[in-house]
Amino acid sequence: MQEKFLDSKGEATKKEVPVIPQFKAPVFGLRPKIKLDKISDLDSQHWARKYMEGRMIPVDKLHLFYFAPDFKRFVEDMGSEKHKDMKPDDPRIVIPFYDEEHNLMAFQGRALIDNKIRYITIRMNSYSGPLIYGLDRVNKDSPVYVVEGPIDSIFLPNCIAVAGSDLNRVSAMFKNPVMVFDNEPRNKDICKIMALSLSKGHRIVIWPDDMKEKDINDIVGSGKDACSIMMDNIHSGLTAQAKFAFWRKA
Repeated sequence: MQEKFLDSKGEATKKEVPVIPQFKAPVFGLRPKIKLDKISDLDSQHWARKYMEGRMIPVDKLHLFYFAPDFKRFVEDMGSEKHKDMKPDDPRIVIPFYDEEHNLMAFQGRALIDNKIRYITIRMNSYSGPLIYGLDRVNKDSPVYVVEGPIDSIFLPNCIAVAGSDLNRVSAMFKNPVMVFDNEPRNKDICKIMALSLSKGHRIVIWPDDMKEKDINDIVGSGKDACSIMMDNIHSGLTAQAKFAFWRKA
């Protein structure tokens, strides 16, 4: 590259100036895009779409999920080495996890046929942070409902799912979290996390004693209004402590 300079006589002269390449730091958003059919774009008789509709997924939420006829190949196309340990011809529902800027952090593959591994989680570019589903859609300034499963989360307003992460750790990211645990009073792990959540002063959902369904999707599948039931059973403080003690003995 040439630039003009003034010499000692004040006359313009040209001089070669070395071009120094500019280093650009990696941008978090530069990630592969999901090149699969959205469930909403599949034919109404497609078996993957019928499966999702059978799970009572609202029609206006079907676009949030994708269909991979061969999950192994899809993982390979996304640049992950994990495909080497997978079996071919394994069709799965793909559930993407985006950050607040709609950058792909990870994705899950949910089995559609009998498989010992129901969910396979793939992180993008060695992403090691907590896996939170719904960050791209949640309003942090309003009450945020925190569940474990991504599919459960789409039935509730302003809801995120932690997908196996520590619910209590994730809750610190929000001003007004409401912890929505599965209805499994005999599950020691769930009871332990609920007790910790109460000790932190969180508002939590304690399901009615006569409810048999285990999670939000089960409640919806039984024909009940999961959102209304949840709203009627949010507790905190001493009331929550008393109801929790009774619930866990059910």
